[in-house]
Amino acid sequence: MSGAVLLKSLTAVSSVWMIFSLVVIAYFYQKEGKDERGELIFNKFFRFMFFLLSVCIAWLVFLAARFDFPYELYRRIIELSLCLTYVVGTVRLLVLRKRY
Repeated sequence: MSGAVLLKSLTAVSSVWMIFSLVVIAYFYQKEGKDERGELIFNKFFRFMFFLLSVCIAWLVFLAARFDFPYELYRRIIELSLCLTYVVGTVRLLVLRKRY
C-alpha cells in the first residue's frame, strides 16, 4: 500500500471521527458551557486545540520547506491534521470534564 493510499484511508476514517467529535463538543457545550465550571473547561479545551493546530501547521510548513509535496498529498495532510486535532481535542475535553 502506497503512502498516498494510506493517507487517503486515514483521512476518511478520521473525518468520521471528526464529525463524532464535533457532535460531542456541541453536546457538552450545550449541557455545561453556561456555568463557571463549563467556561473553565472550554477555555482550557480551546487553548489546547489552538496549540495543537498551531503545532500541526508549523510541522507542515517545516516539511513543505524540506520536501516537495504534490498538491493532493499536501491537501490530505492538512485534512488529516485538522481531523486529528479535533479527535485529540475531544479526548482532552473528556479528561478535563473528569478532572474539574
